[in-house]
Amino acid sequence: MPPPLVFLSHSSNRTPGALEDTGKLRDALAGASHDVQLDFRTIQGGDDWYAKILEWLVRCRAAVLLLSPDALQSDWVYTEATFLKVRKQLDPQLILIPVLIRGVTKQSLSSAEKFIPLQLHTLQCIEATDAASSAPQVLAALGPAVHLVVPEQVQAADKIAALLVRMGGMDLSNTFVALTLAEPPWHPGTDRNTLMAQLLARHMLKLGISSATRIMDVLGRGIDASAKADICRILAAFWVHEKAANHISEAKQRTPTAWAVAINGNFLPDFTAEAYARRAFWPSEQWRFIPIEGGAGTDFVRHVTESILKWVERRNPGSQRKPEQWLARTDISLLVVIPERQWVDHQALNALRLKFPRITFILETGEELPDLHGEGFSEVTLARPALDLLEEDKAQQAFSDAFAMIRGD
Repeated sequence: MPPPLVFLSHSSNRTPGALEDTGKLRDALAGASHDVQLDFRTIQGGDDWYAKILEWLVRCRAAVLLLSPDALQSDWVYTEATFLKVRKQLDPQLILIPVLIRGVTKQSLSSAEKFIPLQLHTLQCIEATDAASSAPQVLAALGPAVHLVVPEQVQAADKIAALLVRMGGMDLSNTFVALTLAEPPWHPGTDRNTLMAQLLARHMLKLGISSATRIMDVLGRGIDASAKADICRILAAFWVHEKAANHISEAKQRTPTAWAVAINGNFLPDFTAEAYARRAFWPSEQWRFIPIEGGAGTDFVRHVTESILKWVERRNPGSQRKPEQWLARTDISLLVVIPERQWVDHQALNALRLKFPRITFILETGEELPDLHGEGFSEVTLARPALDLLEEDKAQQAFSDAFAMIRGD
């Protein structure tokens, strides 16, 4: 994820070379991986510059005020400085750095009639000849550009919001009324429909998959069915316990062959396994289940092997590479569900793991999650905490009902 935004306030209209000087400071900060927003470098022709600057003023986590003689006469710099000083009082975490350049001093700043009420001279100021030469001190004041680690739930909400926005022509106001939600206040620089989509997405995640049928009904018919289906899949993934799901991604990293994962439940092949995988690899979509076709017969290893190789051939028609070569090189995380544990003993499972070292095999254990190590399954991870079967049943039923409604659109 990108680092927090840094806003650069300046006035460069009257002094020759001032724009170039300000641009050099911006480049120095950007070169240290800061996300710097500067009007004449970032705003393009046709953009609503006023809305864009307001958005930066609201969103920035740090701001640099370049206070030159021109800036102290600028109504717009005064407006930006006022907004940022109020933000600083409300949010002490905001980094606000006055940089005094081209002869401006703390004393002259404190006596500048327009800026006196802001008391900017009481902040830790940087004094420099020009903007470019202030770069080392500004970088020290900003500190390292720490990239944000966005929680999975926030990423999921953003994804759902993007899907809601994709449903063109939908009036989210009606959805808010139906769900008895308060509409969000206006936020400068942001489309109102986008704000409503973000709030609705967070509400969906809070309610979870159990609310899917109600939400699909409220969204209405005739709306992008594929987007609604994707929303249901995300809600299903976040029903799964994160710790249990992570056993799948961790098992894939084992060497020299991926470990198998044992999961209890009653709906593994049709619902639960996909929810586990989506949560395990979130937000990546680079994973696939390989279905095991038909009955296992007497030679289980041979049957599974043939099913895997046929799936690869169907996926890559006309490929010059053999299925085994594709399996060895693909970046896609591949999984195979073994829906009946009695189909395989530890020797057969080990044979499959050796034959397909990059595939994660998932064992369905039924209602309980027994300790399989006593049965000789030495390289099997138990997906704990175990599933609550009642919760699984509710989630699967809600998911199934929601999809039935989507298919009826």
